[in-house]
Amino acid sequence: MSLPEDIIDALNNAPLTNIIPTQDIAPLLGPSPSIEILSPTYYQDADQKLNKMRNSLNENPERYKEVTDLLMSDFVSEDMNEYAELEELKFKKPSLRYNKKSSSVDKLADLKPLDRMMFDSCKSIGQNQIIKPDIKMKRIKLKYNEEEIEEQELRLQKEELCRIHKEELQNSNQRLGKRSPDKDGSENESPLKKQHIYKSSYLKPNELETKSLHDLTSLINHIGLSDDDLDIDDPLLWYEFENKEDDFEYLLSDIVLEQINDCITRLLSSKSIDTIDVNYLIRIENLCLKSLKKCLALNWNDLYENTDILKLGLNCSKSCLIIMLIFLSNRQEKQLYLEKYLLSVTDFISMSIEDGILPLTKKSVEVSKGSKALLALFQLELNKVLVAISKYLNLNCNLEENLLTRLEYLSSVLIFCEINTKEKFSSLNLNSFEDLKTSCCDILCNIFRTREDQRQFILDEVLTNVDKLPSNKGAARQFKLSRGINVQLVSVLFVRFIHCFGVSNYQFSDRFWELANKKEELKEIELKELLLENSRFAEYSNEQSNQAMKISNLIASSLLNKITNNKSKLDSASKHNFENILEDLINILGYPEWPGAELLLYSIMRTFMYVLESENYSNTIENFSLEMIGLIGCAMLSLRQNHDEFNKECSERQEFDELTKSYLNCLEYLQHSNLVNNEIGNTYFHRSSFNYEESFNFLIFKLLNKLHPLLFKLKEEDKNSFTYVNDFHMALISSVFYENNSKFFKNDVSDSNIESSSLKSYNNILMSDSLLSLYDNFLNLIVKSLDHTKIKSRTRGIKNLSSLVSRQPSLLAFPSIKSSISSRMNDNSPLVRDACIDLVSQYLDQSKPELIDEFYQVLCQRMDDSSLGVRKRVSKLLRNLYLNTNKKAVKILICQKFLKRIQEDEEGTIIELCKNALLDLWFISLYNERSPEDEAYNRVICMARIEIILDVISKNEKNWNYFEHFLNKYVIHNGEEEENAKQRQIIMEALKLLIDKTLDFIIEFVDSKEHRLKIEKSMGLLSVITKLDGKLISQDQLTSLQPYLTDESVTGDNICYYTLNIFRHSLPETKNLRPTFVNDCQLSLLRRLTKFNVKELNEAMPCLWRLSILKKDTVRISNACVSCLKLTKSYMDTISSTDNILKNENVPKILRLLYLIGNFGRYCDFDSLDSRSRKIFMKENIWCKEKDESIATMMVRYLLFFCSKDDFNHQIKRVAIRNLINICISQPKLFMDESILKVIDDNFNEQINSQNIDVKEVIIQGIADFLQEEENKNLSKTEVAINKSSSNSNKLNVDVFHGNSSLFVNDGICASLVQRYINQILANCLFDNGNHSILAINFLKLVVKLGFVNPKLIIPTVIALESNPTTIIRDSALEIHSELYEKYESLIESNYIEGIKLAIVYRMKINNNDLKAFHVENNGFLKNFMNVIGNSKNSRKKFLLSIIKTFVMNLNENDLEKLKFHKNFILFLIRNLSNCEINSLEEAYILIYGLDKTLSREGINLSLLISKAFENNDSDMKNWEKLSILAHIYGIFLKFRNFLFAMYSNLSEERVKNFKPDLKKTDKDLKNASTIKSRETNLKLEVNDLDLLIDLEDLDNCFKVCNYFVRIFSVDFASEDFDE
Repeated sequence: MSLPEDIIDALNNAPLTNIIPTQDIAPLLGPSPSIEILSPTYYQDADQKLNKMRNSLNENPERYKEVTDLLMSDFVSEDMNEYAELEELKFKKPSLRYNKKSSSVDKLADLKPLDRMMFDSCKSIGQNQIIKPDIKMKRIKLKYNEEEIEEQELRLQKEELCRIHKEELQNSNQRLGKRSPDKDGSENESPLKKQHIYKSSYLKPNELETKSLHDLTSLINHIGLSDDDLDIDDPLLWYEFENKEDDFEYLLSDIVLEQINDCITRLLSSKSIDTIDVNYLIRIENLCLKSLKKCLALNWNDLYENTDILKLGLNCSKSCLIIMLIFLSNRQEKQLYLEKYLLSVTDFISMSIEDGILPLTKKSVEVSKGSKALLALFQLELNKVLVAISKYLNLNCNLEENLLTRLEYLSSVLIFCEINTKEKFSSLNLNSFEDLKTSCCDILCNIFRTREDQRQFILDEVLTNVDKLPSNKGAARQFKLSRGINVQLVSVLFVRFIHCFGVSNYQFSDRFWELANKKEELKEIELKELLLENSRFAEYSNEQSNQAMKISNLIASSLLNKITNNKSKLDSASKHNFENILEDLINILGYPEWPGAELLLYSIMRTFMYVLESENYSNTIENFSLEMIGLIGCAMLSLRQNHDEFNKECSERQEFDELTKSYLNCLEYLQHSNLVNNEIGNTYFHRSSFNYEESFNFLIFKLLNKLHPLLFKLKEEDKNSFTYVNDFHMALISSVFYENNSKFFKNDVSDSNIESSSLKSYNNILMSDSLLSLYDNFLNLIVKSLDHTKIKSRTRGIKNLSSLVSRQPSLLAFPSIKSSISSRMNDNSPLVRDACIDLVSQYLDQSKPELIDEFYQVLCQRMDDSSLGVRKRVSKLLRNLYLNTNKKAVKILICQKFLKRIQEDEEGTIIELCKNALLDLWFISLYNERSPEDEAYNRVICMARIEIILDVISKNEKNWNYFEHFLNKYVIHNGEEEENAKQRQIIMEALKLLIDKTLDFIIEFVDSKEHRLKIEKSMGLLSVITKLDGKLISQDQLTSLQPYLTDESVTGDNICYYTLNIFRHSLPETKNLRPTFVNDCQLSLLRRLTKFNVKELNEAMPCLWRLSILKKDTVRISNACVSCLKLTKSYMDTISSTDNILKNENVPKILRLLYLIGNFGRYCDFDSLDSRSRKIFMKENIWCKEKDESIATMMVRYLLFFCSKDDFNHQIKRVAIRNLINICISQPKLFMDESILKVIDDNFNEQINSQNIDVKEVIIQGIADFLQEEENKNLSKTEVAINKSSSNSNKLNVDVFHGNSSLFVNDGICASLVQRYINQILANCLFDNGNHSILAINFLKLVVKLGFVNPKLIIPTVIALESNPTTIIRDSALEIHSELYEKYESLIESNYIEGIKLAIVYRMKINNNDLKAFHVENNGFLKNFMNVIGNSKNSRKKFLLSIIKTFVMNLNENDLEKLKFHKNFILFLIRNLSNCEINSLEEAYILIYGLDKTLSREGINLSLLISKAFENNDSDMKNWEKLSILAHIYGIFLKFRNFLFAMYSNLSEERVKNFKPDLKKTDKDLKNASTIKSRETNLKLEVNDLDLLIDLEDLDNCFKVCNYFVRIFSVDFASEDFDE
């Protein structure tokens, strides 16, 4: 909204209410139009700008002359069409006479230039333009005070209204042909018909009282002191109303009633009401009663349509007000207070509201302006009557109970009645209606204060009607407080009920005041007397405090009970109403005008805390309670933030002074506000929007309640402090009860900061009150709620804590809160975890490094969370965490988690987030930060990133692989799409910069031993990069690494290995190397060929071959290979000639030769050489001359020689097989050679033992390397194909189409090898707990990933491995199981039981068949298994159904070994099931169904067999052993069934009988997780009394086991309870 542009706009926003127009006043009394009021700050800002402009114009008018002229031309514009409306406004001549000594000319001299120009441009107003009053009068001189002037004006206005009314009546009588009063003055002239010439006069207060008394008596005398003396000829006296019988009822006219009201009001104000004769007052009451009786006899339906009834209602409301004025006179004559008067007033009020006002609230009708104005006046008059009744009830509430009940009921109905503000037409004025409701609140509060017997009824009535409150907050909050906020009237009413308690009504004895005001020192007996009276006063105060607390608790509990009538769910309407009330109480909590709000909030807080601590309520109610105490707790925290908490005992002198000073400041503010409020409402029955006196008294009451316990404590402990506090106490009592607050509260009205200082002081008071004492308990409850068993409660607790932390972040530093948050981040519920992460994420920045250190580890763990939402939130948070911390360990862990998610996560959004984070943190930010001029700076920022990367990849092999995958897919081969081209260019520039600075570091410290470890890691980083793209290392950079390659003194360390690796991958991409460099490198490698270890040899051989190709000289490497073969052949000949006898000193030489042959065969393609090089092999006697034998085949033949000797050296045989497979990797078709397959078959088919296990490992590893290499080749070809753009020139590969390509051939070889040896490898997986099993498991993981194995075949082995106690084996098995479950669930689920049985055999093997160890361990196996299945209800149900099938047994089975195994199987299964988390009632009932099915059949039969064996004295030992094993099995079933019923509280035997599992459908009340209720979380399955380990080969032991089973079976599972 803009500033007003002209006077009309200004009047719309701020009408000149003190200037009364001459037009008809009635329409102005109707509902005012809705006006948008701008905030004070808006006007202040605008005012400042305008003042600044105005000052500039006034200070330098010459400079701004053009601006001034423009403004003045607009100001004096002749075009006044837009102001035509103003022409109709005429104003009366002021009735004030100004002092002639003050000249206006003197004032004009002070005007500023602009103001003077505006003043001069205005036309002068002459006498002819002023509307003179119709009556002759002299203007009042301004020599009296303001109050007296207002009284004079009021009187003049009354006289003017009398004149107007008389003229209307005369005109009416003339129209009706009736006699008008004589104009010339007769002997019966009415007192109202005075001459209209008033003399200028001033009446002193005592003269005004005398005149009021005289006027009143004269008027009553003129009317007549009895009905027989009525002056019926004076029409001004009577209200004429024609009824149906055509009889005239003489009721006092409005003008008479107003004059009576005016006189009585003045007499009451001056306390001179006792001076009037009682008969006059009785006469007035009877005359008013006559009007009421007439009005009560009418029909008030459709009030808005009948203006006659409305006018009569106005008249009667004035009569009611006069009656109530007389009731308020406090005179002693009882005849003034007859019940009939008050009853008639009550009847009229009741009829007016119930039959007149309330029906109009429900109607939307358009009424005339006149009727609307009359309705508005009627509401105002009615409100005055209600205010008078309220005042009377405050003075005297000893009324009949039925009368009180009517007032209470009427007030309740009106308070909870609402006008529909959305309706187009509304007959009632909203503001006036709200005034009526507020007055009704006054009535209820005054009854509540003075009549203890009515309190419960009033509370019940109000609480019952709370449900009628409107749901819309705006419509409900129509009560505007002095602070400018709006609340619900019912909220104010509840607080005022609390304000009703206090000590203001306590009566001290005269003796007390005598002693209290005695100036001399009191004697001991007088002091005791005074203290005794103080003690009585303290007891009274304490009793009032207890009653206030009782009412407050009653309100809180009643409101809560309305919400929780149904203990399983909340009443939504009551909940909404309660939330609105609570919000109101919180909004007014910090204001001294509403001290009762603190006590109400304290009760509400205690009530909700009880709900949470009792744990007897439903989850829904507990969550609601948590939400509500969270709101209150946030308000408490807001108060605590800027204030220190006071000691409640105030034992310190300084603390006592501060607290009492705060109280006195607030009390002074309230008294000052009360005085201002009374000045505003100068009429006797003005109703303020707030009663400050109530707040004042209640705040005094609170202060006294703090002083009393302190006095009694100090009396015994500290006499000096006691005297000090007691003096203050006595002074306070004297001031409040005796001196009318004159001593303590002097009210410096000129203090402009009194309002703001009162807020600060009241906040100090709140810090010492009961509500703030609950803060620590509240905080503990919030922390406790974080560990609640119910998910919603934990989530709500975290949200509450988040609200608190947002106001006070230091709360996160509390050890208990940090611990709870950390533990909740590992919560089972993703909602809880997500809420925790959201809470922490708001405060982890550079300003709080301690929080980062505290939470980064647990946050990083959440990167592996099962919830997508949690992972997504953590991914974003960790990126910010990386930027906000300087700690290397934090950054390293974050990067590790990002790399892992990129590799392992299945959600594209998570991969994208993590990928973008690493690209930005490592590359893009580096590109943006680099400086073209400052190389030193570039090195610093590069090395910072390099160090992080090096530490990440050196942590473990997984990180190395993850980093390699990240570089390959997202950095180096990041696609060539147009949208990624720019980013790819940035990333590659940054990567080259990192490579450059890494090489600079490596070269700089080539001879440094200190940096050797860092150089080693840097070499590793370069090796990863070059492995992915050898072109990233330039020729010059590669040349710079020559010292590391040619250093012949260094072999066997990682630097040498990484250097060889770098050269291996870079050389193929480098074409123009210097000949000397190539030659030096080739010679160096050839010289060291026999010195490299196996790992280095695998890297050196490809380098040597590539250097030879680059040099175009393969003679040297061919000679080296020939020499190796010749030496090997010589050893072969020697062995053959000596019957396989080999000297020990020759073993290392042969091993070296075998490794060389294997690497020559794998990395050197001698068959593709020119004829010159091939001739070297043909010269020597090492190669078969047959044309079909290749050089690679020849090398295989050499190696087969050492593989086929059974009695040969085992180590040589292992190395020969390893290198044989090495050659086959480069020549895949060799795998299909019969001789090679025979070697692998023979070694795989040997029974596995410690002697041959290493050979099996070599074979498994070799095949795995082959599979992985082929997979890498396929991936490379796929990437090349994707990156190549399709074109017409591309030809179709027909071989690929027909499946004849080498790609298909190699895939077939891979699949063939896996299928051929998978069973042997599965057996190797279950061999031990060591590295051999781990190697086989890794092979299994690889073939599952590549899809070369049947899932159904391997799942039993995988399940068995899940029972392994070794973490790495168990986790690997669970990982494989998860992958199989996600891809092939339907294939593997049928083999689950087989896997569990295999797990038993496997664990027995690991435990060396130790049954005791087997029975004690393995209780977490199925728990992990069920975690793989997850929350899929259908999958869990299928698994449980397959389990209960194993419960059924054949009692005729005589194979004891099978029975023993089944016993171990059942025990293993049941122990694990007892440790699993049952997710729903259905799952529990499925297990019980299976147990009952077998117990009710085979169990009963077993019991009968045992009984029969005892009866027949059977002595067959085998039979008894069989029965004992079966007794153990069914005893376990019984124990497990009892365990389930003990563990879960809501299982029903009745439901068990009717339950039948169904895969297709589930009852709704059974499938939800919330339906299962656990009694004890630590309950364990106990089977020790079954003697499971007892020796059953002893007949007595068999008798014992069988007897025990029959006994427990007959008790726990009687056969008659089951229906077949």
